[in-house]
Amino acid sequence: MPQQGETKGGFTASQLKFAVTFLRDFHFRWLLVAEQDVFVHLEPVLSVLVAQEPPMRSAVGGWRTKAGMASLQSPWLPPQFFALSHDTKHLLASPRVARWLRTDLENGDAAAALNAWLALLDVQRLELQGVHLGWGGAAVGCPGKSSSVPQSMVLPPLAVLHPVAPGELLLMSEAAAVHGSGCEGLNA
Repeated sequence: MPQQGETKGGFTASQLKFAVTFLRDFHFRWLLVAEQDVFVHLEPVLSVLVAQEPPMRSAVGGWRTKAGMASLQSPWLPPQFFALSHDTKHLLASPRVARWLRTDLENGDAAAALNAWLALLDVQRLELQGVHLGWGGAAVGCPGKSSSVPQSMVLPPLAVLHPVAPGELLLMSEAAAVHGSGCEGLNA
């Protein structure tokens, strides 16, 4: 991937565009994109992806309203983790469209570019429950894992957590494989 100044600890818009267009000739049902400091528990992610049959014109992730944009009511897809159906990725990677994908928005910010690319497409914006961004680390505990919270207010199962330190990522990955929950690795 082209090396350029990364923004906010993640990848740049140019790097994202390169990845999308580089994968032009590969065949898959979904393209999953995750930054390196993201824990992804695949079970809840795969549940959402499998429910989309056939996977067409879809973008899956932790859709939210961007701060300062509430009046526009435009959903915003954070770039730390998302999934695009094959046809959506293929459209973005097509020679006719790829040359028009802007990477200069907000100083090359990947989130601004990704959302600008998706804004004009008629894609299903599928919400992935359990996406937690801006996590404070193991010291604050796993999101949704509190015995003091009433059962009616319990958060959905953890699907995506960002940022995660390498040691925490290892503990959470092992716990997800053994116990079915990444949070068990932090509680040990």
